[in-house]
Amino acid sequence: MRYEAIIIGGGPAGISAALTLSNMGREIAVISADYRDSGLYKAKRIDNYPGAKAVSGADLLALMYEQLSGADGVTLIRGLATGAVKTSAGFMVTVGADVYECSALIIAIGADGTKTLPGEAELLGHGVSYCAVCDGALYCGKKVAVIKLRGDCEEDIAVLKRFNCEVAEISSLEDRGDAACVFILRAAIAHSAIMPGLELSGGINTNIDGVFAAGDCIGNPRQIAKAVGEGQLAAYSANLLLTT
Repeated sequence: MRYEAIIIGGGPAGISAALTLSNMGREIAVISADYRDSGLYKAKRIDNYPGAKAVSGADLLALMYEQLSGADGVTLIRGLATGAVKTSAGFMVTVGADVYECSALIIAIGADGTKTLPGEAELLGHGVSYCAVCDGALYCGKKVAVIKLRGDCEEDIAVLKRFNCEVAEISSLEDRGDAACVFILRAAIAHSAIMPGLELSGGINTNIDGVFAAGDCIGNPRQIAKAVGEGQLAAYSANLLLTT
């Protein structure tokens, strides 16, 4: 499926970018894992966001998603974006076994609280995987190991078992034993693994043409109002790219 723009991240920055592009008449997709896993969702009280006095993070996100769900031209894709690559026609983004294409890409994945494990980056694609749906069939009937870095990965384990994989849980890559592959299951992908060579510390415009960024992923302060404003600016930049 191809869209004019894809937004990776469904927090305030990503939602702001999506609503802005929707108002501009663009066909876009927002790729987001369950927002209930976010730090904002767990916030008990927010007092410094205009128009939403003493609101909880859960209630604020619910309002944002209600507005997003009614926006024209917006498709919400539930899942974890495991990577993006630049192509001659724009960009390709993978979510599980699915691939989506776009001309402009906005990264709004929040602060990077994900620390890679020793050896993870070096072994990715060579015995380490993030996606049971994508790679489970490659290890059909073999022994695999799972490192659980989130609480809700039973569906991923069920996928592996459907391929008759013998699934063992481990706590580190060093404990993989004779496992043919280690599946690292977490709620987010480290920033460094999203897109090869991507730098997110330079503001709205990244070092890759056609890729824009917004929100906590580009730096402090980690505030909702800042994220919303940057999401709008990233949308304006993406729309300008799509217009020219």
